[in-house]
Amino acid sequence: HFIYCIAEFLVMLSYDTLHSKQVIKIQDLIKHYDSLLASRHEPETHALAALEPVLYDFFSCSSYANN
Repeated sequence: HFIYCIAEFLVMLSYDTLHSKQVIKIQDLIKHYDSLLASRHEPETHALAALEPVLYDFFSCSSYANN
């Protein structure tokens, strides 16, 4: 649950800017989650838990774009 909360915070942070630059990019988050998946941690508790907020955000934003 802790990893999910951190990932959710990072997704929210990806919408923020500092000195007109994006704080963190979703592409960078996905790269980090890819390396987390390649590590020897349990995928269900680490990588997939971290990826869930990114996917939720992606599909909820794309549904707004289609309307």
